[in-house]
Amino acid sequence: MSLTRRELVQRAIAHEDCGRIPYSLMFTGDAAQKLSAHYGTNDLEGTIGNCIRGVGAPWWTFTNFPEDQYTPDPPSRLPDIMGIGSYTDFYNGVTHLRENSDTFILVYFYGSLFEKAWFARGMENLLVDMAVNEDYCEALFERIVEADLMMLEMMLAADVDGVLLGCDWGSQQALLMGPENWHRYIGPRHARMFKRIREAGKYAFLHSCGNIFAVLPDVVDMGTPDDVRREVREVASVLGAGGGYILAPAQAIQDDVPLENCLALIEEAQALFED
Repeated sequence: MSLTRRELVQRAIAHEDCGRIPYSLMFTGDAAQKLSAHYGTNDLEGTIGNCIRGVGAPWWTFTNFPEDQYTPDPPSRLPDIMGIGSYTDFYNGVTHLRENSDTFILVYFYGSLFEKAWFARGMENLLVDMAVNEDYCEALFERIVEADLMMLEMMLAADVDGVLLGCDWGSQQALLMGPENWHRYIGPRHARMFKRIREAGKYAFLHSCGNIFAVLPDVVDMGTPDDVRREVREVASVLGAGGGYILAPAQAIQDDVPLENCLALIEEAQALFED
């Protein structure tokens, strides 16, 4: 009996060799529109056969900021929190995917901690706060992780397989905040979220950009469709040996990548999946 896409992803995460390489190909809005027009579909992920299907979830934002929120000195108080999004739409979307596909369902949370903090305070102010305004920073990051965990509980109640936390920590050269501040403010709080996700029987994923400038031109310039096919096969043969590999780009593929190259990637992923 053949494995479902969901089971293939679970086997890959467990580093089990099941003879097929699951894939999950994401595209930015413009690139997705171009591909959807090519395939004549309103369900691009379903059409190309992604093994992982992402679901956006209700989240939260800061509101009611104090007047001194963006001054160099620490603000007089923390802002309030307001939930955003529709739980009904979220649960209906998860149910639809579960009933109509065999995919691994992954919830996406972007801006989960550090980004929430600097969006609220401003990048320069926050980095200074992390160095010299430690009490304020501890309170701010604690407010954020408490809100994250509260919202996370609502998502973990759904029939999803995993949760992705997205939080960009790096510049082109290194961590934005320095290792010592990451260990103090960020790492332990992300660990609390990962722990809760795993306690709920879900898989925990992390997305974090940074320190990729030196190779970015090579990533964007993917060459000809034949180059793409060859690279996909070579990478899959090395990283897929023995299981533990899911074929996926490191970031959503942008609109400046030629349509022919996108199609070559999709077709090779599909062919490897069927091999």
